[in-house]
Amino acid sequence: MKPRTSLVVVAAVAVASTTAGYAAASRIHSPAERLADATPPPAGPVTVPVERRRLASQVVVRGDVVFDDALDVAVDTSALAGPPIVTATPVAAGDVIDEGAVLCEIGGRPVVVLAGDLPAYRDLTPGLSGPDVAQLESALARLGHDPGTIDDAYDADTSAAVAALFSALGHEPPPPSVEAAGRADAAREALVAANAAVDAATLALDEARRGPTASERLAADAAVNDAQRALDQAHAAGDGAAAASAAERLAIAKAQRSELLAGPDVGPLEAELASATAERDWAQLQLVDATVAAATPMPAAEVAFVPSLPRRVGDVRAERGRPLDGPVASLTGVDLIVRVALGSADRALLSVGMAAEIDGGGVTAPVTLTELDDDTTTGSSTGTLVLDAPDPDTVAALAGLNVKVTIPIETTDGEVLVVPLAALTAGGDGTARVEVVDADGTRRLVPVEVGLVSGGYAEVRPARGQSLEGGDPVVVGT
Repeated sequence: MKPRTSLVVVAAVAVASTTAGYAAASRIHSPAERLADATPPPAGPVTVPVERRRLASQVVVRGDVVFDDALDVAVDTSALAGPPIVTATPVAAGDVIDEGAVLCEIGGRPVVVLAGDLPAYRDLTPGLSGPDVAQLESALARLGHDPGTIDDAYDADTSAAVAALFSALGHEPPPPSVEAAGRADAAREALVAANAAVDAATLALDEARRGPTASERLAADAAVNDAQRALDQAHAAGDGAAAASAAERLAIAKAQRSELLAGPDVGPLEAELASATAERDWAQLQLVDATVAAATPMPAAEVAFVPSLPRRVGDVRAERGRPLDGPVASLTGVDLIVRVALGSADRALLSVGMAAEIDGGGVTAPVTLTELDDDTTTGSSTGTLVLDAPDPDTVAALAGLNVKVTIPIETTDGEVLVVPLAALTAGGDGTARVEVVDADGTRRLVPVEVGLVSGGYAEVRPARGQSLEGGDPVVVGT
């Protein structure tokens, strides 16, 4: 390139660069310059559109999901002769048990669960009475083991029903106490001896009452006849001495025959038989009483009463092969419930029977408010909600969680017109109204009736002769 040409190009580039830099600089303004040059937008109201939707008011709280009515089950083993060794635990946590179930075995003997408010505080044996007996008989009757008349007396029918219960469970009925069994054995032996005494007295009396045999009667008659002939012969011979002797023999023979025919005096034998019979009757009564007393008992160590059944096993505390030390197990109700703490404002809105919904652990489930408890001392309130027929998966997912509880209070009947509360104003007569900005910018006040209010919104209905539609802009600020 020639030197002159190069100079022209450099000059042109310099001019272009200067021109471009000036143009760029002319378009750059400082923040202060931009603020000074800005003009305020024209003033106007802040509006939002009227909406059409369902509006609902609700109470939202947190709650704990638990199984209701938890309790520990203890067994009275104080009357056992040896240590209460647990030999079997046929139930496990999560099992649902009903009346008549075996909770565990101690020393090979079952612990049966029955429904009742009174705990098993004593061994129940024949002859005892009390409300705990009536409670046992009611449970036996529910299980189909007839205890006779349901009363407070433990009798032979009660024993038979207890024996049937244990037999149905595949166990031998509980044995009587050593003392009761010993009394029954002694009573049986006494009755055997009394029966033998009656038999001996009866035999003696029967023998006495039979009288002389035919030969004995004939011999007595022959003795009388011989004496009479001897007397006749002595008289015929005129032998006075012989006649006197024969007369004596005749009198003796007649007396002996009279005594023989009259029989012995059986009065003492009859008295002896009567005494032996009375002893036998007494022995029979004693045996009946002893047998009843030795019938099947219900040991306190073999039964556990709980207020209601069926129940769910929370956990099993008894350990196989170890002595029982404390409760056998914890039981809960079978219903999964939600317990919530309520503030006074929320409590005032709620009533038993309300439907609600819980949400937690990725599960949503319907519930019903079944109980409201108010503590007048502290002023606090709690609510109890029960899940509506939950399936096992729902129970497993929700048990033990803290969940969101939503309780609808009031809901509009379908979609309605709603506006923010900020859109409502009051006229001089106290009438509620909204201000609508029409498309041409005209602003008009529309009197409205206010319905349900929830979540910062209000249901509105235009007064008669007024117009308000979904999408109409209403003023909420300036």
